[in-house]
Amino acid sequence: DVILAREPRHLTALEALAQSPDGRMVLLGIPGSGKSTFVRYLALCMAQALLDPAMDLGKALPGWTGQSLLPVIIPLGRLAESLPREARQGKAAMVEDYLRAVFDADEKLRGFADRLLGELEERGGLVLFDGLDEVADLELRPVVRQAVESFAGHHGRKGSTYFLVTCRTYSYTDPQWQLAGWSTHELAPLSREKIDQFIDAWYNELCCVDPSRSGDYANKREKPVSYTHLRAHETPE
Repeated sequence: DVILAREPRHLTALEALAQSPDGRMVLLGIPGSGKSTFVRYLALCMAQALLDPAMDLGKALPGWTGQSLLPVIIPLGRLAESLPREARQGKAAMVEDYLRAVFDADEKLRGFADRLLGELEERGGLVLFDGLDEVADLELRPVVRQAVESFAGHHGRKGSTYFLVTCRTYSYTDPQWQLAGWSTHELAPLSREKIDQFIDAWYNELCCVDPSRSGDYANKREKPVSYTHLRAHETPE
């Protein structure tokens, strides 16, 4: 996951996030470039490191030099669906209420949202707002943006929490979506070498999951892949 920074040099996504002012960053990319994949992998590694203090987080997340953080993924499309259509001002409480609704929907997790928010306040964490472009309602776009900014302003006051927003590159040209003061970086396309590495890793994993189809996967692996038609992180056939 290498991203092209606005500066004239390349950074990894983790380096860009770690260096972002106030720990706030927007990650852009074309459809299929790996934005959500990066979000989920980052959250998974952070969660594993919290459960296993002996885990080498630097090995799992090259470029991350900080400690393991409590990860929280918030799909912005779903957040928008939870808001009243007449909403005109975004507030931190909208994100907090969404988290409460998600956790309270599961009897085993009821009441956990407030503990989670308290943890963010006391020790910090990693809040991953995924898919700003998935807010379909034009009237709610500025409301969601304001809610994200307000939530980050409230829960990031101690400087121990990082915030990441993902969005499609073209969609972020809309001024109503642009977050004030957040650093912006864009995922660079994968090189041919990295595409080949991804394909090898993909089929190696499939062989581990279903060894009985190893021969079939080997044949698929050898099929020529058109670089112009395979977007970054797009699943091979």
